[in-house]
Amino acid sequence: MQRIGASRWLKLTGLHSHIGTFVLDVRAYAAQIRIMTGFMEEVERDTGCIIEYLDIGGGFASRNVRQGLYLPPDQVVPSFEQYAEAICGALMEATRGRSTAGKPLPVLVLETGRAIVDDAETLVTTVVGGKRLPDGRRAAILDAGVNILFTALWYNHEVKPLRPLDGIAEETVLYGPLCMNMDVVRASIMLPPLNVGESLAIHPVGAYNNTHWMQFGQLRPAVVMVTQSGCMEVLRAAEQLKDVSGLEEVPDALHQPFPQGLPE
Repeated sequence: MQRIGASRWLKLTGLHSHIGTFVLDVRAYAAQIRIMTGFMEEVERDTGCIIEYLDIGGGFASRNVRQGLYLPPDQVVPSFEQYAEAICGALMEATRGRSTAGKPLPVLVLETGRAIVDDAETLVTTVVGGKRLPDGRRAAILDAGVNILFTALWYNHEVKPLRPLDGIAEETVLYGPLCMNMDVVRASIMLPPLNVGESLAIHPVGAYNNTHWMQFGQLRPAVVMVTQSGCMEVLRAAEQLKDVSGLEEVPDALHQPFPQGLPE
């Protein structure tokens, strides 16, 4: 910090801290604010810089179900008002003396992407196979797995059939299409019998899946927006093979025959 403060080329104007993701205890943010404002005062004193903004990162939880939590989101996920009260209350208390010292109140920056966008996306997937597991449970194989729904590794996303289905619901394991035993969309969920071709809606999946998804095993699907009038608009077209291989090059040297023939 002292090197930045003494530099002719750099001007320190803000501080950033990120305490994690899916933070359910708003008191953690109050503690973060107290630590950051204390650090801010120390930095200003040691460098002569004036801190104009504090970025406390993100971590606000969405209405999703993290694995290991046994209560529904409505009971464990704080509201925006609860986050705001904890953060702003601690910030106003910690910066109360800045105006008398002739210093501006820092601008508060938040990165609350998950809580804002998670509900915006739903993944529609299709059953492509099924079987009985050795322990008697039903298993369904879907055409989308952790390659598309990376967050299935640590969230129990809600899964619903797109239409009413007949039959008695029983414990079911939902697998993706990949050749890996980690490709599990839901390790245990009560669902009626699922025939091949049946479609399921998985929600909410708007946070981090589009940035984590991969082309392992299959091409990535289209992303569409359903408007308020019920129309569908393409936001990202479904991938084609040329989208995957279009950037690849074969070096000229690999086009030349081996000087001594093919190796044995």
